[in-house]
Amino acid sequence: MMIRIWKTIFVLFLLSLFALGTIAWLYVKKAPDILSDALSRKLNVPVHVDKIDFSLNRITISGITVENLQTSILPNALTTHTLIIKAPLINFLKDNLFVDEISLDQIYLGLEFDEITSPKGNWTRLLENFYTRIDTYDKKESARTVSIAKLLLKNIQTDVVYKTKPKKIHTLPLIKEILLTNIQSHGGLPLDQIANSVLGQMLLTVFQKENLKNMLKELLNPANTLKQLLSPFKGLFSWDESSD
Repeated sequence: MMIRIWKTIFVLFLLSLFALGTIAWLYVKKAPDILSDALSRKLNVPVHVDKIDFSLNRITISGITVENLQTSILPNALTTHTLIIKAPLINFLKDNLFVDEISLDQIYLGLEFDEITSPKGNWTRLLENFYTRIDTYDKKESARTVSIAKLLLKNIQTDVVYKTKPKKIHTLPLIKEILLTNIQSHGGLPLDQIANSVLGQMLLTVFQKENLKNMLKELLNPANTLKQLLSPFKGLFSWDESSD
């Protein structure tokens, strides 16, 4: 009798493991679609993710494409071949998420501005969409924090275009590598905070590295061009108004 009971328990245990394994497999298989849908809703443009691989200490996301707004000239606002998040998966369950490293490789960044003298463009609108949605849905997550020890950006290709001159696309010099350290973020879901940190730091650094202020020569005060260009992103960059 006892042997039969133990056999039944063992069979139920195996069935439970099989069921959990099946659920986990289905979730991993659907993970690219889940992430694509989440980012699409928040940015309000189509987002495509080709593949996501999980291990105990890292997440590898392959083939990310963020399409541009319908009124845009360039087809894509952002693409990247791979995005790797190095952190134990257990860390994502904690209120204070620590990430050892986030690396992106083969990045394309499409920057559009309404006109040469305007800081408004596709990325100001995309980020406005993003912040509107995370402010609406994720207030209960306000106590959570994310710390990124290293953010590595490799092989960044940038196109810049102005709507007043739609046929003149400026392809900027390739940026081989950018390494940023000790990035802090708080408030919101870990996915939102990571997206916020990566996008914000990447845009700011590209603006500085590519010296975009020299491209906006028609401004009355060229010395303040970069400041005007970055002004829509002040909350994202924590930029100091007093700096020149």
